[in-house]
Amino acid sequence: MLCALAAAALAAAGCTERGLSTDPSLVRFTSSARDFETRATDATLSDDDVVGIFATDPIAAGNVRAVVSGKSIFPDRDMYWAEGQKVATRFSAYCPYVPETSGETFPFSVADDQRDYAGYAASDLRTASVTVAPEHIVNFIFEHRLSKIVLDIDPDGRTVSDVSLKSVLRSGIVNMVTGAVSDLGGRGDVHAGLAAASAEARVYVAVFMPQTEQLGLVVTADGKRFNFLLEQPQEFLPGCAYYASLKLEEATPEEPSVGFSVSITDWESGEPLEFSREQ
Repeated sequence: MLCALAAAALAAAGCTERGLSTDPSLVRFTSSARDFETRATDATLSDDDVVGIFATDPIAAGNVRAVVSGKSIFPDRDMYWAEGQKVATRFSAYCPYVPETSGETFPFSVADDQRDYAGYAASDLRTASVTVAPEHIVNFIFEHRLSKIVLDIDPDGRTVSDVSLKSVLRSGIVNMVTGAVSDLGGRGDVHAGLAAASAEARVYVAVFMPQTEQLGLVVTADGKRFNFLLEQPQEFLPGCAYYASLKLEEATPEEPSVGFSVSITDWESGEPLEFSREQ
């Protein structure tokens, strides 16, 4: 009898369990990936990822915390279409969630230490914006907004202890509606994280602000510092990954830095990166 009463109460409230509702006025959120022709295709979110959601009038919601589960996104508080609403509402979202964010344009900084997965994930900014008519499902298509570098390092028999990007732009102002990053500032070093390792090479990755930079790297191995410098400035575009192969060879005293070049590849979808901290 108690179970029957509880079920009846839930039905009357329009909600049977989390994510299932019979109330047509409740706003429902889902997430999907853009097709593979775009520059940012690794766009699906994972279970328990936390996003922030904004909505314009007449719903008027600001930075509502929400959790990803499967293909659905569940806000901490329900949002409802306004009674008699005829106009569409613009919904914007971003990940990872920052509690202090107060508007659709907000400051964002990448972590200086991305040697473990937490630092990398906190830096991989993704945003989405869509305008939806009342009582339709809100489907967010998230895109990467920053740049990524992937370094395939041949240690040449040495043990690599650190890979650092030197004096790159680490912060900027993000417009989650357009995805633009502007007012760049806050330079600093970024420690790349170990993504994969083999007997022949170690692959390191890092995320940073889109910028035009003659990027410099310092690889520390067996207590020695190996300096690398791009031969010319490179435009690092949002949502793009840049690949480079480096070999740790001794430089002559006349040539303390060894130039390197990068090739651009679309940020393709793949398995989540597994990081481990170098000992």
